Parts: sequence; structure tokens; C-alpha cells
Amino acid sequence: MAPIILTPWITTAWPGLSRLWLRGQWTGLGMAAGFGVLFNLALTVQFMWIATVPSISLDVIWACVGLCWSIGAIDGFRITRKHSTQLQIRRQFNRDYTDQHTALETVSDSPPVLVNSDELGLSQSAGHDEASKSPDISDKLFLDARNQYFKGNWFESESIINQILAESPHDIEARLLLLTLLRHTNRIEEALIQITDIQKWDEAKQWEFEIERELELLELKLTSQSKSDSSSVAA
Repeated sequence: MAPIILTPWITTAWPGLSRLWLRGQWTGLGMAAGFGVLFNLALTVQFMWIATVPSISLDVIWACVGLCWSIGAIDGFRITRKHSTQLQIRRQFNRDYTDQHTALETVSDSPPVLVNSDELGLSQSAGHDEASKSPDISDKLFLDARNQYFKGNWFESESIINQILAESPHDIEARLLLLTLLRHTNRIEEALIQITDIQKWDEAKQWEFEIERELELLELKLTSQSKSDSSSVAA
């Protein structure tokens, strides 16, 4: 298990790699490529053009390399720390709403556990205190919703998520799973409304990393749709 935990921190060794690997940001690719060009230039000057380049110029180039690496390392450390914090939270509560799951996580073939409408009404009338006494029910529903999501059963997954939110509107993990589902089913407008609602909750602060990631994916989706619409009009 140790290598899995330490792997994200390796990305801090190269500027931009944390953003590219952990968040999939194109800015990370630009930073990594730019630093690569600068570093290769410094090596070329150091070992091939040393006789023709003044020593002060060489010192300036290496100083730039060191400065860029330091800035990139600090940025990578910040990104990786947020990523690791979210991983710890998900492991603590045995919850994961992301698109990926490990081989250790099994997807049950059993049908989702649906709550009878009468039972749901009774549980709602019991109030938040009653819900807090049995968090395992909410967690069981969440796992059922996630399993249905991984199977591609969008309707079943969304139905279970709505049950969770009816009981616990402040459940940010369930809202993020719903957001991911809406994005995958190309319901972009509903996804944008959902992410706006998520950001209103105080509990959303600890999920800042994941919310930013979903915003980036939604932007990519919108850009892709705009290009596709433009191509259709041109045709």
C-alpha cells in the first residue's frame, strides 16, 4: 500500500506534472514542457556551448532553472496535498464518487436497495438526529448508487442518490456523484445547476479539489460541444 500512497508526491519533482497527472489540466502540460525546454537548454549550454557562452549567462540560465523548479515544486506540493487529503477522506468514510475504482473494490450484482416511500417519509419525519444515529444506511445507499453508476445504470443510480439527498441534503459526496452522473449523461445544464448548489454548502469547502476538477471537466465538455455544433453548422 505504501507505494500507492507515495506515488502522487513523486509528481512534485517536475513542475506542472502534479496538475497534469492529478487534475488533467492542460496548463500542467504547458508548465512541464516549458520547464523541459529550459532545462535542456541549460544542459546544452553547460556541456556543448560552454566555450562560446559567457559564464555569467550560464549562471543566469541555471538561476532561471532553479527558480522555475522551486515555483513548480511549491505548486505541485499544494496540489498533491489537496489530492492526498481527499483520498484520506474517501478512505475514512469508504466513499468514492470518482470515475475510477481500484481492483479491490467489487461491484455487487445485487439490485439496489430501494427505500419504500412510506419508510422514507417516516425516516424524514424522524429528523436529522435519527439519521445521524444510523449513518450506515446512507453509506449503504451511497455504495449501491456508486455500483449502479459503474455498471452504467444511470436511472437506478440517480434514483438512489435522490433518496440520499431527500434524507440528507447536505451530503456533498452524494451531490458530487450526481454531478458526475449528469456530466456523463450530457445533461450539462443540470450539472451546472448542481455544482452551483454544491458550492453554497459550508461542507463543500473540504471538497474544493474535487469541485474544481468537475468544473474543469464541465468546461471541456462545453468546449467540445461548441466545436461539434460549429462543425455541424459549417457542414
